[in-house]
Amino acid sequence: MIHAGKTVDKKALEKRFLDYDLGNMPTGVIMGKVVVTDCIKVTPEFVKTLNRESGNVYPKSLNDAEYYAWKVEAPEEFNEKISINGKLSLWNYNA
Repeated sequence: MIHAGKTVDKKALEKRFLDYDLGNMPTGVIMGKVVVTDCIKVTPEFVKTLNRESGNVYPKSLNDAEYYAWKVEAPEEFNEKISINGKLSLWNYNA
């Protein structure tokens, strides 16, 4: 499931995501689902590859720690969003 948090980091939107229309994204809802097809360790080489496509993907500070990225496919936006109080990390939602 894709979960949108209760707040929006407006500074991050202004700095990193000007090319995307994220200002009207819903908050506090499950808005869709994806299929996770891979978990990739984010190495400095991986960051360089992604940043050649878009410098907005990973900030330069990620080179200092160990991170992982999910490869997702088959995104599906729900017509009816599901209001929910989410949690940090991974969690299950039973419909």
